[in-house]
Amino acid sequence: DVALIKTLRRNATVVCMEETELMVVDKEDFFANKMDVELKREFDYRFRFFRSLRLVSSWPYSLIEQMADHSKAEQFRYGHMVVKDTNDMGNIIFIGKGQCDVLRVVDLTSCSAYQRLLKQYADSGIVIKHKVLLNNPPRPPRGLPADLPTSACFLIDTLHQCSTFGLNQYLMPSKQRDCRRFTLVSQSVEILRVEKTRFDELVDNTTMKKLEALQKTYPRSPKNQKQQGHCGPSQGPPVDQTRDQQAETDKAEGSAKR
Repeated sequence: DVALIKTLRRNATVVCMEETELMVVDKEDFFANKMDVELKREFDYRFRFFRSLRLVSSWPYSLIEQMADHSKAEQFRYGHMVVKDTNDMGNIIFIGKGQCDVLRVVDLTSCSAYQRLLKQYADSGIVIKHKVLLNNPPRPPRGLPADLPTSACFLIDTLHQCSTFGLNQYLMPSKQRDCRRFTLVSQSVEILRVEKTRFDELVDNTTMKKLEALQKTYPRSPKNQKQQGHCGPSQGPPVDQTRDQQAETDKAEGSAKR
């Protein structure tokens, strides 16, 4: 708690949106048991990290301090999801340690090649049924396999230490921004989150010029992207499978059936 450590007046109100159980520690006990030491250590880590970034090297001590105050460090184990849908992300992510994969999730149900595959599968079931009718009683129509994938994941990018996510389209007009869904998956990573609105308040002209070099959009064709596997009807994107590169978009999306 920044206000408690710095003996400031807390300027926020916490509201419980559902039944909540709380553990209360008196201020005197908090300091007597040196619970503030760990919070200060975490703050120092965040401050040193932002201070080392070339992107914000022009910022004075006070702005770096505000970034550290209003950021949060989180650790994710290998294969754990960091962000499910980047379209719903209101934060800027900085990679403190390790690395993180950026995956593009493709909805196979909207792919024409995938629909043709389903039709071929259904037709093959009808043919088999007619062949066995002469010697066997009728069987119920053959259904689709329960594990048939409905989406595929492609590796778009890998974020390394000191990389960022959420600034690559910062200067682009909203109409030109890429609105496709991306998913961030940990490869054993520690991240620091900063609210975009807070960054907007702190950014200066020098930083804006540096951001120009970071502006980019990810390719739309998976020609040079690695397929990471498929996602079942109720599963998240697996990240422990790597397959061959795909040659064409439709063929790639259609052939990602296993």
